[in-house]
Amino acid sequence: MIDLEFSRIININKVHKQNENTYTYNANDTELTAITRRLNILKVESLCADITAKIYKKDHLLISGIIKSKVIQESIISLSEVSEDVETNFSVIFSYDDLRNNESLMNMDNNLEIESMEEDGSCEVGEIVVQELSLALNGFPKTQEDQKFEVFTYGDEIPEDTTKNPFAVLKDLKNK
Repeated sequence: MIDLEFSRIININKVHKQNENTYTYNANDTELTAITRRLNILKVESLCADITAKIYKKDHLLISGIIKSKVIQESIISLSEVSEDVETNFSVIFSYDDLRNNESLMNMDNNLEIESMEEDGSCEVGEIVVQELSLALNGFPKTQEDQKFEVFTYGDEIPEDTTKNPFAVLKDLKNK
């Protein structure tokens, strides 16, 4: 089995059948260092996941939550440090069966992720949290100072240079 950077297990057999169960998971220093390495960023300073679990259609587990993290990345322009607060929501259904072809479930929410549950009812929520954090990271971090740089993309018109050409004087000399 693979060692996970942030492993948190919720077992469907321990979730109250009628009520929502709430969990708060915080990463410790060792986990933060491992997550930093995995995400290939400068630092993950904090990671907290507030999670709600409830039984869905008798033998499925619906997990939803909010992930809050403070990360430091490298600016794509100046390579200086960019500190960011990341916050993202997620929802996942854990199931014993492959539900990707279950139309009634898929109509519930097109963005709903479906994950496999272990035979004993265990659901690895920590791995989902790290994956969702990686998706929520800014792919092009910039500092406030970097925002001043103009960025051109393919197809943009390049602005004309309005400054005088220093060699224009030589052109006049040639005609004399």
